[in-house]
Amino acid sequence: MTGLAIWAAAMLLATKATALCFCPQCVLPSFQSFEAASTSMLPAFAPGACFVAERWEADTPLPPRGTIIVFRHPLTDADHIFRLIGLPGDEVQMRNGRLWLNGEEVAQSALPDLTYDTSQDPTFPCPSAPPGTATCEVDRALETLPGGANYPVLNLRVGPLDDTGLLTVPEGHVFVLGDNRDNAADSRLPAHSGGPGMIPVGNIWGVVSSDS
Repeated sequence: MTGLAIWAAAMLLATKATALCFCPQCVLPSFQSFEAASTSMLPAFAPGACFVAERWEADTPLPPRGTIIVFRHPLTDADHIFRLIGLPGDEVQMRNGRLWLNGEEVAQSALPDLTYDTSQDPTFPCPSAPPGTATCEVDRALETLPGGANYPVLNLRVGPLDDTGLLTVPEGHVFVLGDNRDNAADSRLPAHSGGPGMIPVGNIWGVVSSDS
């Protein structure tokens, strides 16, 4: 395996969303609770955070860009959580760690750094802190998609997926990204490199409730 494939395999093992949390509305079949298993969706969800997803029905419109979705990995069938960025026909690219969508750079504005307690996840990479430091200061920015959806994203370092080729989302698929861009094996990685690649629409389980 290449170094990138080994990194991707480790990230995928750590980005599963497990159904371990209790939620009152989950007595209904259209809801299910999950627990975030990694830092790939920081700052939205820290490891161990519980959230609720509502079932998405295949005969309804696709969730809009910016929605956090739960989906089955195309190869392993494990549940994963990422943010939906690209819809069928969209062109997506990363350039120097910045997201481009349909030929336009997606807007970002600076936010105060995130202070992360590394004791929550000893494997959390923190190049800005000396070894043994309990906290890590991480660059944070507000990313705003066309249409107005916005959410904070993290920039840990110059990462292996900061630059990609131009990727076109095929019909019947979506493109997903982790908010913690340098610690997520997402649609930037095709299956042959250890990632999930584009996600078939039929693999979407549901959308994460905004009040999770």
